[in-house]
Amino acid sequence: NFSGNSTELVVSDAMNMWIWRLSDFLLLQEFSVQSVGYTGVGFSIAVTNDGQYVAALGNGGNIWRVDDGSLVAHLPTSNAPGYSSGQPYIGAAFTPDESRLIGSPLFAGSLTMWGVPDGVQATPLYGGTAATQAIAYSPVGNIVAEGGQGWISLLDTSTGKVLNSIPAAPYQNTGVAAIAWSPDGNELAA
Repeated sequence: NFSGNSTELVVSDAMNMWIWRLSDFLLLQEFSVQSVGYTGVGFSIAVTNDGQYVAALGNGGNIWRVDDGSLVAHLPTSNAPGYSSGQPYIGAAFTPDESRLIGSPLFAGSLTMWGVPDGVQATPLYGGTAATQAIAYSPVGNIVAEGGQGWISLLDTSTGKVLNSIPAAPYQNTGVAAIAWSPDGNELAA
């Protein structure tokens, strides 16, 4: 993932997450994401537009400050109704104004939102179909794109209304593993 201002690159594997400054390829921070818990399904990372905070979601999650590497919030697993244990998160995105982090639990059918940096849970007005695998806010923040098993939905962030739902590919069982907006918000890649 790139920070919104494209000055940092965040890369992860099942054990660690690294933040690189692109101008000189300097390693800024390295975080262990083992506490987030690789689930076999995976986990998701996100970075704020200004590069100030980074998050990793899996079996729960963490939000860290990039400048000093401090943990600012630990987030619990999703307690989805009808499931005996917490559900892992497989999608994550910060809102464009950097005030919230949103995560998609694997099977829950609703999105979870937290304040940044405090990690206090909030209620999103939108989203949440079962198996949302990828989330991305438009650069302006008025639309959030969700991708899942064979579909992409565009949602109005102020009302929660589905603006459009489109097939992800010509094959129904194609999952959307990642989704991103162009910087001008006119195109969406999945």
